[in-house]
Amino acid sequence: MSPNLKLKSEILYRFGSQCKFAKEVGESELLISQVIHGRRKLKRDQAEAWEKALGCGIDVFEPAIKEAPQCSNC
Repeated sequence: MSPNLKLKSEILYRFGSQCKFAKEVGESELLISQVIHGRRKLKRDQAEAWEKALGCGIDVFEPAIKEAPQCSNC
């Protein structure tokens, strides 16, 4: 089972295929697949672009978002 099943479901519901979604957000199909299967994480700006394209909440991407490095001076 895909770790990001919710994300995959949204992509298929809204676009019908990962290929169409990849074209919409300007990413490769490979990246889309890797994110869905938990092999890659999204940067925050990528997640926001995907959120806009899908018209859904950021919660769909939570398992797939790369955490920003913590500031050692903070």
